[in-house]
Amino acid sequence: MPGMIQIMPGMLSPGMKPIVEVINKNPQGLMAAAGNLAPGAADETAVMLNRWIASKGEIGYTTIWEKQVQPGLTLDDVKAALESVATERNIKAVGDLPLSEELKARGIASGTLFIASYCNPETARKMIDFAPSMAAYL
Repeated sequence: MPGMIQIMPGMLSPGMKPIVEVINKNPQGLMAAAGNLAPGAADETAVMLNRWIASKGEIGYTTIWEKQVQPGLTLDDVKAALESVATERNIKAVGDLPLSEELKARGIASGTLFIASYCNPETARKMIDFAPSMAAYL
């Protein structure tokens, strides 16, 4: 199997060197990992890779989904919509971070900043069975 540099000459940038070294060190391991993907995972990986490239390497943006809120909706409207979708999909609310409220309590001006976390218990079990470190994403 040719090395990554032979396949993608653009990978020569200094910032990519650690990634290229890992891939070139064990291309068979890379192929084995790719072969272990669940159905649909390759497509999702491609979406994530495109997001990583579009964001110029910002890893947080790479691993999230986002949806623009329609103008005029309040935070309570958005929370209600999230709760409704979660109920329909049997996904459980596992945490709310009302950060703008906390910032206001500390005397720090902030626009609305609220983080809602949801989890499908069955998917969580599968993720952790596959790799315990996946618990960090739940």
